[in-house]
Amino acid sequence: AAQEDKIGEARIFIVKRIDDKEELIRIITHDPIEKVRLTALEKINDQETLIDIAMNDNPTCVRFYAVKKIEDQKTLIHIALHDEAWGVRETAAEKIDDQEILTHIALHDKDAGVRSAAMKKIDDQKTLIKMILNEKDKNVRREALSSIDDQKTLIHFALHDESDWVREVAAEKIDDQKTLIHIALHDENSDVRIAAVKKIDDQKTLIAVVLGDKDKNVRREALRKIDDQKTLELVACFDDDSQNRDSAVRRITDQETLIYVALHDKEASIRRCAVYRIKDIKTLDRIFWHDDDRGVEEAAYERIFDLG
Repeated sequence: AAQEDKIGEARIFIVKRIDDKEELIRIITHDPIEKVRLTALEKINDQETLIDIAMNDNPTCVRFYAVKKIEDQKTLIHIALHDEAWGVRETAAEKIDDQEILTHIALHDKDAGVRSAAMKKIDDQKTLIKMILNEKDKNVRREALSSIDDQKTLIHFALHDESDWVREVAAEKIDDQKTLIHIALHDENSDVRIAAVKKIDDQKTLIAVVLGDKDKNVRREALRKIDDQKTLELVACFDDDSQNRDSAVRRITDQETLIYVALHDKEASIRRCAVYRIKDIKTLDRIFWHDDDRGVEEAAYERIFDLG
């Protein structure tokens, strides 16, 4: 393999110095090394030659890179409709402007990637919505939804699509608070619930998520958006995720809660955080003498000193 690489590098070096078009075409169509063929292709800018290369029975990689350089719409349409390689068809579809042709490709191409490439270029929202509703591939639906603004369509997919990915993308674009609240409280997938939580303003719902969601990441996202001290105190004392407890401790002011955390939390870093916010010197003295973590002891000593 190393010997082949050296031969290829030497031939690339030579090809870069060739200007004769016929010789470059011969290399493009016959050289056994892909990198050498593509190096020769880089030097071809003549549209007729590029079209000839793309339309004839050349290796897929050669047709692919030739299509990238082609500007003629008729040629691109022909390739997008008829080339046997999905990657070549996809590249052609990405460069087509004709909306009818793009619609045809989006509806009928057998490859999901090609259909997705066509959908990205369709301007008419109604046409796009009809396509998405009939599209079987979840990746195509997800990609196409990024171009949809119609709230009814987005709500439909956010509530009913079988794919978690699709529901997540739809939820990210929904504005209706009632729908977002429903998703945050009831969707089975945590990523979808997080997408909804990020857009919810209702504090009652956010508190319900913080106290009731089974997923620590969903709770954490909601926790960022609430200020209710009672809820933060509950999280600081009882959430089973240390990162959530730490976040809550940093935001609470209730001394009893801080003392409880400083005395009972199993994570030394959280106890230390609570210690720095405690004002009762007797409690700090107790922590200094009895906590089994050196960092917590030092924090208690520093706090006592600061309080005088």
